[in-house]
Amino acid sequence: MSCLETVRDAAGRVVGVAGVDVWLDRFIAELPEIPALASLGAEALLIDAQWAVIVRSSERQAEKLTA
Repeated sequence: MSCLETVRDAAGRVVGVAGVDVWLDRFIAELPEIPALASLGAEALLIDAQWAVIVRSSERQAEKLTA
């Protein structure tokens, strides 16, 4: 999965692009392991462009319990 964002200067002119690539498998596997989420009892969601849920951290936690 790639995430790209335009970088602009103070005047709003484009000066570059910043980006990061994350392996989707790894991202999904580590989703429930985020300490800040776990300590709050929060749930993380990975959604697509149409706002459909691809995976939720509670489902990943349930898989770990049954594996």
